[in-house]
Amino acid sequence: MRILLFVLVLSLMTGCLVRNTVDKSKIPKQQSLLSLNEVEDYKFESSHTSYIPIYSDLVLSDENLHIALQSFVSIRNLSFETPFRIDALEYYDTNGKFIKNYIDQPIFVNKLATYEVVVPTNDLDGGAGAKIIIKYSLISKIDQHPLIEALFTGMHGTKAVSFSSRSVLLK
Repeated sequence: MRILLFVLVLSLMTGCLVRNTVDKSKIPKQQSLLSLNEVEDYKFESSHTSYIPIYSDLVLSDENLHIALQSFVSIRNLSFETPFRIDALEYYDTNGKFIKNYIDQPIFVNKLATYEVVVPTNDLDGGAGAKIIIKYSLISKIDQHPLIEALFTGMHGTKAVSFSSRSVLLK
């Protein structure tokens, strides 16, 4: 009887350790980018800048415990008709110091497509007040601006946190 009870308790304990994973082969590949040849007929005349906060860590106030966060930045083209161009994805720290640009050349995002950037959990350079400045160009002033959001996730022991933020159009 004790052996049966031990096996039952052990299976319950290890059952809680199973991770909820996804079969990556079933996730659509990101093919949202267009080549320069595919957009050569478009004139991107309307330039804009957006700001999105990036939280690399979060403090749990009741324990003064810092939890490292992973950030997923999603830049979605809402237009049914035209692509847009991402000119820069500039990462700045809490103090406004430039850290890096996530792209080294313009990226053309197809209609209704999404471009994603991941700031990994171990990237704490930005601090809690980090931000990404997104510079992009539309074909005309009346084109739909992209939807830019960030999702943040983190874990410490049995505590998990997730939240999101949206960008603000600066100009």
